[in-house]
Amino acid sequence: LSIGAKSGAATVLNLGIFFKAGGSLASIITMSIDSASGLADHIGFLSTKGELVVFRGNVADAASWTRVSQVTMGRPIGGGQRCWTKLGADALILCVDGVFPFTKAILSDRTELRYSLSEKISPRIRDALSYSGDFGWQIVYFPVGRKLIVNVPTSLYPDGYQFVMNTETKAWCVFTGFNAHRS
Repeated sequence: LSIGAKSGAATVLNLGIFFKAGGSLASIITMSIDSASGLADHIGFLSTKGELVVFRGNVADAASWTRVSQVTMGRPIGGGQRCWTKLGADALILCVDGVFPFTKAILSDRTELRYSLSEKISPRIRDALSYSGDFGWQIVYFPVGRKLIVNVPTSLYPDGYQFVMNTETKAWCVFTGFNAHRS
């Protein structure tokens, strides 16, 4: 719809033509990225199979939007708003390959695992993936103490557990005793 419009002719965007591996829409990620030419608005469409299609444009001009990136990453965990969070000027995406910054993901694909913020704990993430179908997975930034929290719901602990990264030092630890199953 036009900016500020509550009704009118809507433009259809068929994402199926971009999702070559199939699947459906898992999440929509919005970002503004500062570049040499100024702020650029981006919108990323993430499929359930891990395909990320990114468009860039001006929110005031619907005709300005163009596809700028299409990459394959790991299948997102959590889906919807639960598989990504804002962190500063970036967004972090939680997928089966780990935690990836949006700004790095749109420049690469899943073969570039070095961009993963969770590379140090990748064996622990892989072990936790046996619970990837369980409800309650979520990545969230908690500014008090500068924590990036990844909820892992599991029967291993009654309340699940969390992988927690200090966003200053990038050091990881595990929290237990906090309920990871809340919706």
